Amino acid sequence: MQLIVIGGSGLLGSAVVEAAERRGWEVLAPTRDELDVTDETSISNYVPGASQYWIVNCAAYTAVDKAETDRDAAFLLNGVAPGFLGRAARESRARIIHMSTDFVFDGKASGRYREYDSTNPLGVYGESKLQGERALLLEACESIVVRTAWLFGAGGDCFPRKIIRSALQRKPLRVVSDQTGSPTYTSDLAAAVVQLADLGPDGGIYNIVNSGKATWHKLATASVAAAGIDVEIEPVSSEEFPTAATRPKNSVLDTSKYQSLGLSPLPEWTDAVRRFAEELRTKNLLEV
Repeated sequence: MQLIVIGGSGLLGSAVVEAAERRGWEVLAPTRDELDVTDETSISNYVPGASQYWIVNCAAYTAVDKAETDRDAAFLLNGVAPGFLGRAARESRARIIHMSTDFVFDGKASGRYREYDSTNPLGVYGESKLQGERALLLEACESIVVRTAWLFGAGGDCFPRKIIRSALQRKPLRVVSDQTGSPTYTSDLAAAVVQLADLGPDGGIYNIVNSGKATWHKLATASVAAAGIDVEIEPVSSEEFPTAATRPKNSVLDTSKYQSLGLSPLPEWTDAVRRFAEELRTKNLLEV
């Protein structure tokens, strides 16, 4: 199997590279200088045209709050670039797995969101990611869009790692307790992405997250506990902790469609947090 991982040095991309290499696959992880996904010429000059392969797009503008005032940059990378990739894939016999987000929903549902539920993003980040999904599937309908959520891993900065760092510094901690989602470990998600590429299912949207659900406060509490830190974390409301971008109050994702492919659900998020903390210890990343 041949894989091109765009954003291969990032939080998720680095985990995808590791997971694919463990399978013995040929993996290319171009740098921004080698492949600029916002430039169609750069894409067409890089992607091969001779044989079938997969492109996994992990490149994204992920600064949710900054996107509110940096709209053009967010839409270029999240909304326009996936269409460029789709066109190149169609012309070169490639298939794409493109990473998207739970933030395409407004959080007003009472239960878990499924792939066909109505979208209504609350901010620029979600709007731009939704546009990217549509642009990609319009250009290359056999592409796979993976909606995931609340990513954490050792390959980059993330919410649990920031909380652990702050706890080690004994800073007072206040975390929102009225937003609920699906915490997802990049190592588990990367393994699922590689399984998808190996299986090669029909194109479309698939939700993939770790099992269970949590609030940000619950995730923070579990993270510091897994790191062996005894610290109190004060729960606060979204109104008490205002941000530039509005977050959905409920963005828990249903993974039934993914499991219908015969693939196992990802492990419970609490187990994933435990393994994440162990990975930080092993790599000497439990730093102040």
